[in-house]
Amino acid sequence: LLDAMLDIGVPLDGFTVTSLMALPSTPENVTSLLERIEPEMMVDLNAAAYRSIITAYGKVGDPSSACWMFKEMIQSRGNQAKNAESWNVLLGALSKGCVTGDNINCDKDKALDILNSSAARSQRNMLSLSNEESIMNQVISHVNGKNCLDASMALLDIMRNGTILPEGFSIPKPNSQSYCLVASALSGYGTTFEPDSSRALRLFRNATAEGVAADGRFLNAVLRCFGDDVEGALAAWKSDIGPAAAAQEGRSRGGGKTRPGTNLMAAYNGLMHVCGRAIRPDAATRIAYAMNKANVEPTEVTLNSYFAGKRVTMDGKDDNVIATKKNLRLENQYESLLSVECMKYNSKDKRQSKDRKIRIILSN
Repeated sequence: LLDAMLDIGVPLDGFTVTSLMALPSTPENVTSLLERIEPEMMVDLNAAAYRSIITAYGKVGDPSSACWMFKEMIQSRGNQAKNAESWNVLLGALSKGCVTGDNINCDKDKALDILNSSAARSQRNMLSLSNEESIMNQVISHVNGKNCLDASMALLDIMRNGTILPEGFSIPKPNSQSYCLVASALSGYGTTFEPDSSRALRLFRNATAEGVAADGRFLNAVLRCFGDDVEGALAAWKSDIGPAAAAQEGRSRGGGKTRPGTNLMAAYNGLMHVCGRAIRPDAATRIAYAMNKANVEPTEVTLNSYFAGKRVTMDGKDDNVIATKKNLRLENQYESLLSVECMKYNSKDKRQSKDRKIRIILSN
């Protein structure tokens, strides 16, 4: 389709690039597509196009190239450095580098090598530059050589400090999304390494002290940093996170108001993930009861949050090892109760068409 467009003289624009960048599945494919597109562009890449390229590199597990393209965006679109959204795109790419998944092939401890990244090498070849002639700006020099998690924390510190760039303007302050992405990096890192809940709580308290809204997604990410420490997560919920989620309810976000219960629901789902990591359906069931008491009705998403955490723990482990630690019969009993609490009967849900229905009549 791209070839057909170019053959008939349809010019490429930033929106075309944004659509195309959703397709590659490897760093080499992203770079190859970029090399194919750039000579055909009639105008410079716009901010949306740059953000899509940074996101694409993050998605395929090449955070070093994402950092390089962020540098390119700052140099060609300097005003974007004033925009927190642009910084959040880079934080998102780094956070994906902290998570191992089917579509990501990234070593969490691998140091960023931005000058030798796929994107940097491609540009040097196109412009016939040597490695020494490549420009490393102030921001990128702060993260080069760090792993993705440390780079995320370093970027957040730069934003919090309001660092002045050589271009003469200060880096924007982090917003709730910025903190959420760094917390996600912390929680992703904890899937195979010891979770750092104290670091996550410090992140939460810094955000609160700076007046950043306690968005439900941010609280969810903070709670996931507790790994399988149910007691620790519940203690943090009672002392800090629960009151913050409740206080945030109904506050405006993005020009509108959140639906009632949205922030509490997202935060509770973070607790459910911790229960899943610990394979504690008994604790998850009690949390479901507490949600109903707080007028936050648990849903299928709540149940899936528990099972997502459980999958992290069970993945790659011997079932016999798990069985020796847990009473599987009791586990199944509590998981059945949890399922009942979260899966309310819905006549429109075809999966429940064969469920038996009873009517209970209460009389005074």
